[in-house]
Formats: sequence, structure tokens, C-alpha cells
Amino acid sequence: MGYETSLQLVDVEVDPRRRPEIEAAIRKGVRSENKGLRLFLRWLGITSDNTLEFRATCKRDFVLPHCPDDEGFVSAAVGKWHRPEEIAEWLCKHCSSGWLILHSLEGDGAAFGWEFESGRIRYLELRPVGRWRRLQPLSDCGSRKQAKSPSNKRLTARSS
Repeated sequence: MGYETSLQLVDVEVDPRRRPEIEAAIRKGVRSENKGLRLFLRWLGITSDNTLEFRATCKRDFVLPHCPDDEGFVSAAVGKWHRPEEIAEWLCKHCSSGWLILHSLEGDGAAFGWEFESGRIRYLELRPVGRWRRLQPLSDCGSRKQAKSPSNKRLTARSS
């Protein structure tokens, strides 16, 4: 991708029985040839609730859009995420379920992501759902002329 993008980890759950295996996979992945995956894994951690989040110390490489929680984790990081589909596939292979959401901070404002559960993954995109609804415009409050205050009238009368 290469654009300034917010990458959000939403309810990315780790099976507690697989925690040691996933921690080892994170350490191994830090040596990945994929720069985006390597940076992602470098700052990834497992919370006490067995979810994957970013360690707040990642602010050396990324901007953190939220304050860290009590454990020092944040669920999102802003940076240039290259090949995010490989990050999504890594999460799908190693985690029970969750969502990886990306929102471009560039002019296009693209929003997309992946949902994964039990080894299955699907692409998500932001798109219209439902029919258009017509709303009544606000009253003419924006086009009304402002009435002069009494003090303005006095000033006008005195100066003439």
C-alpha cells in the first residue's frame, strides 16, 4: 500500500492454549523479508485478555492515534503499511478470530480490511447499504438576517 494508513486490530483473539506458539511465531516473523509484516510483528504483543495489539513503544516507527491502555497496548497504529494482505493472512493463520481494518489518511480516504475466523478469511470494504433517505432541510435559520441589537440602534442614532 505505501500510503499513510491507520491499521486497526479489532478483537484479534488468541487461543490461550496456543499463546507460546504464537509468541514464537511473532519472534520468527520479525526476520520476515516482507517489510510491512516485519514491522507489524516487531511491535505486536498479546494482552492479558489474549488479544493481539500494538505495544505503545511502537511510536518510534508509527504514530499512535490513541493513548495506551493500562497494560501499555494500543489497538491501532498509523504508518505506511506495505502488502497488508500478508498481515491479514498471518493473523488468520495464527489467531482464532478478529478484524484487520485499514483506513487511508491520504486524499482517497479508502477504508477496507479483512475478517478472519477459524482459518477462514474474507475481504471487507466500505460500501453503501440500503436505500437513500430524504431528510428535511434545516429551517431557514442560516438565511435569516440577524436583527440589530438595541445597543446598535442607539449607536446609529447618536452618530447621525
